[in-house]
Amino acid sequence: MGEALERRLTSVAVVVVYLTAGPQAARSSDGAEMLALTRHWAGTGPVVDGSFWTPLWSALLVPFAHLGDLERSAWMLNLALAGAVAWPLWLLTARLGGVWAARAAVFFWALAPFAWFDGAVLDQRPLFWFLGTSAVALAVDAHHGGRAWWPAFALGALAPLARPEGLAVVPLIAFGALVMGNGWRRILPLAAGALTPAVVDQALRAGGRGTWGSFWIPWADSWPMSDFLALYGVASGATEFRGHVIAQLEAGLEEPVSGVHVLSTAPEVVFVAQGLTECLGTVLMAALLIAVPVQARSAASPLRAALVMASAAGPLLVVSLTPGVREQITAHTNVSFMAPYLLAVVMAGAALLARDLGRRQAESAIPVGLALVALLDVHYGPVVAEAPRFLEDSPAALAMAAHLESESGAIACTYSARGVARRANREVLTLGSTWEPLPEADAALVTQADVDLGENAVRVLELLESPEWSTAYVTGDTEFIYLKRVSE
Repeated sequence: MGEALERRLTSVAVVVVYLTAGPQAARSSDGAEMLALTRHWAGTGPVVDGSFWTPLWSALLVPFAHLGDLERSAWMLNLALAGAVAWPLWLLTARLGGVWAARAAVFFWALAPFAWFDGAVLDQRPLFWFLGTSAVALAVDAHHGGRAWWPAFALGALAPLARPEGLAVVPLIAFGALVMGNGWRRILPLAAGALTPAVVDQALRAGGRGTWGSFWIPWADSWPMSDFLALYGVASGATEFRGHVIAQLEAGLEEPVSGVHVLSTAPEVVFVAQGLTECLGTVLMAALLIAVPVQARSAASPLRAALVMASAAGPLLVVSLTPGVREQITAHTNVSFMAPYLLAVVMAGAALLARDLGRRQAESAIPVGLALVALLDVHYGPVVAEAPRFLEDSPAALAMAAHLESESGAIACTYSARGVARRANREVLTLGSTWEPLPEADAALVTQADVDLGENAVRVLELLESPEWSTAYVTGDTEFIYLKRVSE
């Protein structure tokens, strides 16, 4: 069987494994907003402001919005994409270390807990895994096989439309291509063209804001989180609270933290390392320290190869500087996209180490044995990835959604409560901050978590203490609170 055919058949088999044995769907707050955006674009739901969200995942699901169960379609798409990562992972690993290294890498990926857990989350993570890994794999294939570079840059162009971290993919590929001796006249135009969709998408966003600003603003200045969200996050609409934040800044009443201070105190390097260990386990992370120099030494230009692999740490550094990285649902949420690259390097390094030791007969045994030990480690070792638990899937959320279905009318919701109201097919209005008038609604839904979300805390307390509002239904030890306006 040829390598290309084996790669395709193995990838299909991994996709089937994910689709048939993957966990049930997990509904995240961000994903609920993206699915609402899909329904809006498909004409099957109310208008949703999509200026904060990367658009590609929502756009891909538009054809499925008319099939009835959009969440199930999104779940199946995500599991298929997570399994399909096996194709670029095989290609990347095989080009770096041979067929047996590729087999070992895909074997690990097929049974890695974090990939199963996150593959079932209804947001854009699996799409970014596939696009980012494919772009890097095609770039390595182009370098090793003398093939065209444009497919790698084409997929790299889509990566930032899937996740904000995707903006690092094209510069990473371009840097690697130039360092490895490819002509700049061929690479730089491709890189510039690949970055164009992200630039256009950012320019089309309302008010010129969007997710890339929220990811990279620490390189310049950063505000406290509540103000930061008002300027760049999910609360960044043209609200009175946003105007209040800008007015305070312009009046000098609130000074932004200096970029030097952010760089010296904010990097969450340890937290990011924990996230990678949750993905690959302690065994593979330790093996990575050996695999990187082995991989560089085995290259035709060791220094150049070392520079390329060192540059791969760039996206991890950027992620470690992002505001609120510790507020992610799991430590590996923002770094799991690096796991396929690192997995390829580790398995390729294991195979190359056997060659360097003159043990070519062990070229198959070492990576496969490493994969077996690593799988035991990630399932039963000291650092085990846990399935993400979202508020929208809690028993309290299900109970509240069931209660809301028995009534009708619009509900004024805080951000963390929107998904539950939408599950009950109730019209959602933005509750807003205390600087804004209350929306025209006779019902409101808030969560206990809202007291930690800046301006929302004041509005929640205002409703709870107001004689004009009464608590109608509470679930989960006040996890969800449903209020109604008191009739006169």
